[in-house]
Amino acid sequence: MKKRFLEKDFQALVSKYLRTKAWASFPYELKISKGKTLPFSKFEPQQLPSLVKAKHGILHYKMSDASLGCKPCDGFVFKGSEAYVGIMYNVNEQQDTAHFIDIDDVMEIKNDGQRSIKLKDIQAISIEINFKEKL
Repeated sequence: MKKRFLEKDFQALVSKYLRTKAWASFPYELKISKGKTLPFSKFEPQQLPSLVKAKHGILHYKMSDASLGCKPCDGFVFKGSEAYVGIMYNVNEQQDTAHFIDIDDVMEIKNDGQRSIKLKDIQAISIEINFKEKL
């Protein structure tokens, strides 16, 4: 039986990729979808507004002093930075590609009354990451 692919598995792929191929400094929120859509209901209430704040204001985040292991620093500040939602669609069929969508595009889809982010709507405007690329 095939192991179930979880968001933590997606995070591991993204972390490995961004260590050598990051195109900027930015916050992101990752989501996985079993199909070709991701409902907005999958986001926690603070997630999208925090990404908007990082891009159009100032987002400060203090890392917990209670975390295990060595932390890289005490916190992060994003001011006018890029900000993305990363989505891996069809996770039961593939884990090779993901799409990073600018938060402004995500909010435009949401504010247009859409209930989900559809793969067909974002393919032309997203940054597609191929995890099979040589790092």
